[in-house]
Amino acid sequence: MVKQAARAVLITITATLNLHCGFAETFCPIKYDKENVRHQAWLERIVTGYFNFPPVNLTYIEKGVGSWKHAALDTIKVTDDKNEKFEFRSGFLTSNWKLFHDALQLHRFYMIHELLLRYGICAA
Repeated sequence: MVKQAARAVLITITATLNLHCGFAETFCPIKYDKENVRHQAWLERIVTGYFNFPPVNLTYIEKGVGSWKHAALDTIKVTDDKNEKFEFRSGFLTSNWKLFHDALQLHRFYMIHELLLRYGICAA
């Protein structure tokens, strides 16, 4: 029953997105198992103007000097140390790194506690 409900939700969401923005034609062709290959496919589409906004040349530095994490926490380590403590910095609360992680938490909360529940799916 849960699988049927989840499938119905996906069909409804996909149909709605197709109606409004051609979602399937735009996003469904990007199917790769390896995340680095999938990421590269997204970057290529963004730089060539494939989407409904002007082309943009993006760069991404995961960790170390020049990364959002470096700017927020002043760390240059490429490998995380779970026991490491960071000094509070004045720009931390408005840093891209913190705001991105806040957005991830908000998105997860919305999906689990609002959107899925609206369709009778409990993902607790």
